[in-house]
Amino acid sequence: MFLSDVSATSGDSVTVELSIHSTDDIRGFQLDLEYDTNHVSFGRLIPFDIINNFTLSSNETAKGKLKIVVLSFSGQKIEKGLKK
Repeated sequence: MFLSDVSATSGDSVTVELSIHSTDDIRGFQLDLEYDTNHVSFGRLIPFDIINNFTLSSNETAKGKLKIVVLSFSGQKIEKGLKK
């Protein structure tokens, strides 16, 4: 997994995109994100096409630390390969 690079100036809203490259099918994943709260604030998660039918959850575990969990309870999977 990797996140897109973004640039912004103070007051801008940005979207950081997640890409997945896997050699196996995926039925769920967890991602821990850390960010500097002096420069960035977390707004919301927006599901992208390949996880629209998955359960998406996030929790700010500490200041500047976000845990994201994506799970399929219906047997859906993300096919192996590069997904954006």
